[in-house]
Amino acid sequence: MTHKNEGPLCHPRPRDERGQVTFEFLMVFPLIFLFIYLMVEGVVFVEQWTTLDNAVREGARYAAVGHKAADIKTCVAYWSGNNLSTGNVGVSGATDSSPAGTAGGTVTVGVGFNGAASYSYNFTSGLAGLTKSISLNPKTSTRLETSTVSTNGSGSPCGT
Repeated sequence: MTHKNEGPLCHPRPRDERGQVTFEFLMVFPLIFLFIYLMVEGVVFVEQWTTLDNAVREGARYAAVGHKAADIKTCVAYWSGNNLSTGNVGVSGATDSSPAGTAGGTVTVGVGFNGAASYSYNFTSGLAGLTKSISLNPKTSTRLETSTVSTNGSGSPCGT
């Protein structure tokens, strides 16, 4: 005995699937949102890290021509986009009263280095109360080129 809905030409009746798309969207949307949010947070973190790294490198270049530690710290703070203060920057090989040593020596410039306070990047996530921070402490050393300082008369840090 065959039923009238059976056979090669008959298709089963479609079920009511009006809510399926909405349900699938509600299941996937939080994951997509979280992925995009974490990508943005990662980009901001890498941008901050790169800015501090470049600021320390510029400070080391400034130190390589024989500037005093206070001027080097001001240079790094300037190039960090004012994210750092001079208290975050440490200098080895130069003092506040005398410029970096003789040609051929080395000077090291860094954040959270040589007694300076470290810099903490605070993630902006408020997800489930998770507020984490990471210390960013870039450091670089460079060979001193000369012990004489030439001034360009601009009056701004790092000779800019």
